[in-house]
Amino acid sequence: MDFTGLALSPEEGFVLSRVDGHSTIEEICMVSGLGEGQTLDSLAKLHDAKLIAIPGAPARRDPPASTGAAEVQDHDAEDGAPTESMAPPFSVEEGVQLSEEKQREIHLLYFGLEAMEFYELLDLHPGCTNKEIQRAYRRISMRYHPDRFYGKTLGSFTTKLEAIFRHITNVVEYLSDDGERAAYEATLAESNAALDADEPVSEELEAIPRRPRHLTKKDRLRRLGGVMGMSTKEVQAAARKRKGTPQPKPGTLRTDKAPEVSPERKERLKKRRRQKTQQIMSPIVQRRAKAKRHYEEGIKLLLSGNFAAAASNLKLATTFDPKNEEYAEKEQIATARARELSASAYGKRAAFEESVGRWDEAARLYCMAAERSPSVETYCLAADALSKGDDLKRAVEYATRAKDLEPNSIQARMSLGTAYLAAGMPKNARREVEYALNLDSDNPLAKNLMKEVKKAD
Repeated sequence: MDFTGLALSPEEGFVLSRVDGHSTIEEICMVSGLGEGQTLDSLAKLHDAKLIAIPGAPARRDPPASTGAAEVQDHDAEDGAPTESMAPPFSVEEGVQLSEEKQREIHLLYFGLEAMEFYELLDLHPGCTNKEIQRAYRRISMRYHPDRFYGKTLGSFTTKLEAIFRHITNVVEYLSDDGERAAYEATLAESNAALDADEPVSEELEAIPRRPRHLTKKDRLRRLGGVMGMSTKEVQAAARKRKGTPQPKPGTLRTDKAPEVSPERKERLKKRRRQKTQQIMSPIVQRRAKAKRHYEEGIKLLLSGNFAAAASNLKLATTFDPKNEEYAEKEQIATARARELSASAYGKRAAFEESVGRWDEAARLYCMAAERSPSVETYCLAADALSKGDDLKRAVEYATRAKDLEPNSIQARMSLGTAYLAAGMPKNARREVEYALNLDSDNPLAKNLMKEVKKAD
């Protein structure tokens, strides 16, 4: 059987790897480390999926086909698309201007974000270059950036697309930091080493070449088998055959009462279970733990007034736990406050440069303030400073941004008129000044600017 296309959870994949044809249900519950309830639930799901056989258990009757069923589709042909899902059942949302296929793709990716490794999300591998990361980011942006669907009715998919793109952006920024990336890859290596620590096999089987390591769920399923292209049961069956021992039917569980286990062996099994649980800690749990640590540190910094550092920690928290609404809300608060303070600092420096006549430096600083805290005032200050220099195209751009924010702002219209006049476009300048005078016919600055426009016209 080909296990590579199965949509198994990490717990179900691990329980499947413990089924060897010899162990009883009781023994599997003891060594799984998942608890009896979760282990039995996983075994029931594996049996329902016809991956294992349990003598005496009723056969599952396949449900009738339904066009509304949540089917897991293979999107390997597209970069970063999910290959399996832990999502709730999918149903087409009426009134949304997206195809059913696109709705399903976004639905699966959104609910699969938490379980996907960072490299898997970008369709890359550890050791890739920063250029490859940026190329992957551009490819995925072309598919999931909210602006790509501008003007369309998206319904609930608006928030899903925003969450997906925000998480992808955070992941790219995180992996672009060499220190953070090295720590993340070290964590992945430890997790992979734990997953590879399985039962020993014969020298002939060990000699079979393995595929290159990739961080996809399909490959994690393959690693449970120990070697390329073989399930765990097949590996163990081959090893037993070499030793001449009888082979039970693959995938069959013994349901008879287990032999009496000595207290010493029970203690060893418990110890092994604890060790295995520590080694094979779910990547999702690891990432949530990291997110919580960064969140707690971010809250401390936020309360102490260190908004920039708080924003950095809270951004890491949302990177590791992208669907936690509380983390996202606090990250937005800290980022907004940090941007306000940064913009204020740039504005003060720009005002000093303006006072001594260094307009180029003043314009640069005003632009930085405007980018961090966009408002009519910051855009107009940047536009007015740029109008004093040579970059008149940017002066018009920043003044236009101010007008777009508040069309009836006299300050914005005056800044745009000044920029047009400096750029040698008196007709456009006249239009803006006339608009300002219609808003306030007695405005002295608008009257003076109109005189200059008439001279240039």
